[in-house]
Amino acid sequence: VNLSFKVNVQQNIRQSLRLKQNALDFLEADQHSRSARINQGKLVHELFSFIETEADLEAALIQMRQQGKLGHDDVPDLRQHVTQLLNQSMVSEWFDGTYRILNEKTFILPGFELLRPDRIMVGKGKVLVVDYKVSETVHSAHHKQVMHYCESIRQMGHEKVEGYLWYLKSNQIIDVYKNE
Repeated sequence: VNLSFKVNVQQNIRQSLRLKQNALDFLEADQHSRSARINQGKLVHELFSFIETEADLEAALIQMRQQGKLGHDDVPDLRQHVTQLLNQSMVSEWFDGTYRILNEKTFILPGFELLRPDRIMVGKGKVLVVDYKVSETVHSAHHKQVMHYCESIRQMGHEKVEGYLWYLKSNQIIDVYKNE
């Protein structure tokens, strides 16, 4: 049985679906501005993957600059933006060293399903899950994703689990899951 055709069709469908997601802003007048916003969001998201505590911000900026992902002129604005995000009262404890941090760590569920939450924090008798989003639009799929992360962590034996979505552009934090 030749399955190569079936695989190619599935790959083409996946590529088409990815392209259609971008079609929402296709007629936006300033495509350069749109690309710059998307890139800025991805940079902030990646920067957070290097940050366990607020004190890690400078080292993370240097690392991304050395990797060629940031230009010298990008650093001050990005530093200011991330500092503002980190200084809000709800998240200050997330970045003060209180919790053991697992950033961008993949874990395997029974059945070999792979999950990779953006940030898991363990401490104070609970587990907190935060998923960063760079879009400005709140989607139900984002909620479902965090719910799945939290339920999976509960099935691993952690009784107290909290889950949050953090929309980095709007600095909106949504409490998605709490089991105490």
